Amino acid sequence: MNTQLGIRFVSIMAKTKSFISFSNCKYWLEEFHFDGFPFRWRNINAYYSRGLGEAFCNYGDYFNGHQDDNANCYLTLANKLIHEVNPQAITIAEEVSGMPGLAARIDDGGYGFDYRMAMNILDF
Repeated sequence: MNTQLGIRFVSIMAKTKSFISFSNCKYWLEEFHFDGFPFRWRNINAYYSRGLGEAFCNYGDYFNGHQDDNANCYLTLANKLIHEVNPQAITIAEEVSGMPGLAARIDDGGYGFDYRMAMNILDF
């Protein structure tokens, strides 16, 4: 249980959980013709610290060894699967860190999200 956010985190990289999650993405795309997925609180999955109490001021802050490579791999694979099942589908990363490459193509070394929603920037 994360006391700061009051929610429980579950590792999404266990083989069974990853398979179920990937299967769910494909199921919703094929069965219900979903045209996109938001990945909420991406920074919670991407950093061991959950992104809490960290300042992201320069590239060293993003790539300092505190990244959960398994979670980032999962997010990249989920994007790849979603876009293979429906090339027109849209994926949105909702997060606060501003990780470079988040909305860059996988072929270019990015995570494959189509859009990034900056949750820490005020909307006017």
